[in-house]
Amino acid sequence: MSSYGGWAGKILRVNLTTGRISTEDTMKYKDFLGGMGLGYKVMWDEVPEDTKAFDEANKIIFGVGPITGSGAVCSSRTNVTSLSATHPGQNLITDGHMGGHFAAELKYAGWDGIIIEGKSATPVWLRIVNDQVSLENATRLWGNGVYRATNEICQMMGSEAQVAAIGQAGENMVHMASILTGYSHSAGCHGGVLGSKKLKAIGVIGNNPVRIAGDTNQWRELDKHVMSIIGSNNQIVVPRFPQPWSEFTSPSSRWTAKKGLYWGAAKPPVETGECHPKDMNSVGYRCQKALLDLSADSGKVPCQNGGLSILSYSLSFECQCSRFRKVWLFC
Repeated sequence: MSSYGGWAGKILRVNLTTGRISTEDTMKYKDFLGGMGLGYKVMWDEVPEDTKAFDEANKIIFGVGPITGSGAVCSSRTNVTSLSATHPGQNLITDGHMGGHFAAELKYAGWDGIIIEGKSATPVWLRIVNDQVSLENATRLWGNGVYRATNEICQMMGSEAQVAAIGQAGENMVHMASILTGYSHSAGCHGGVLGSKKLKAIGVIGNNPVRIAGDTNQWRELDKHVMSIIGSNNQIVVPRFPQPWSEFTSPSSRWTAKKGLYWGAAKPPVETGECHPKDMNSVGYRCQKALLDLSADSGKVPCQNGGLSILSYSLSFECQCSRFRKVWLFC
């Protein structure tokens, strides 16, 4: 397979009708940048006109981009492209996007995308561990929600697995059914396509590096600079209270980190503080919002159900940083 900076070089193709699993060179799609470009090109070339979303001839593509898994901020995005049943009459090609760690894990496994085609006769799930790929029986997973299916696949593969799955809505081909990963990240409208193909989930584990063309130090410094600017405040979110890293504040903002605000369930309690841009371990604290979810006493008592703690955000950020250690091999 060809090797270019940022690309793993391989695309996985899975035919659910025949069970055939094959590999293609990413560079045949090099002029169609990113997961979206890959998805639309495959749909344009391979899906016949007048195909409907739940027809066997339809395909669904999970694509990632050249900076996915590189450590670049906000780069772990999965683009899911297929025909959408939400458009009456002629089903149109649309793409959904989901965050989480699935995209980066797919790249670490050595894949730039997955092309799913055909239709299985019985429920299956796709197991990917680096270049070891297989279709597994999903009969006992069928009928379960996303959370249970994800838990069971992680028990079979290992807790480090990243899973994209559908629930009962997808199985029953509800037009707006989503595909979920990481329990809280979703790509809308294509869950029914997986349901029509009897594909319950995709589980992936990878431990390969992502090779990027460029200077290691420059890439690290650029990534740190961008993280210091936005931290966990993407989508133009600003803090409620004045912070040295933000030009603007808003009394209606849900992000409530500040000096003197603690997460009381931590041992010892964690102060959100100023979340200084130079402190990479605290930028995840910026999106602390227990003050809104759990009342003004949230900093003094353990968190109750329904609120997201600072600790969950900070551990997530730490986890991402540890995953990024796979990145620093450059061509």
